[in-house]
Amino acid sequence: MTHHAFIIEATAEEGIRRAKAWLKDEIGMDGDASNPDLVIREYGLLAVDEARAICELAQGAPFRGDSKAIIITADRAYHEA
Repeated sequence: MTHHAFIIEATAEEGIRRAKAWLKDEIGMDGDASNPDLVIREYGLLAVDEARAICELAQGAPFRGDSKAIIITADRAYHEA
């Protein structure tokens, strides 16, 4: 399994837009709401329970394509998360 993680420092809206553009340009992933392999989660505070749920989500196989993407926005995050 190939792993990639990027941090985009921007507003949530701008960060999501830029992440979707990267996904389309680099791996050809459609960023529309009907794509089950693209998950977007927005948090004010990212806590441990949410981080664990995201890890579980990331472990599953993609539904349609070869890749799955999870875009996370958070204003703050607990250190443990």
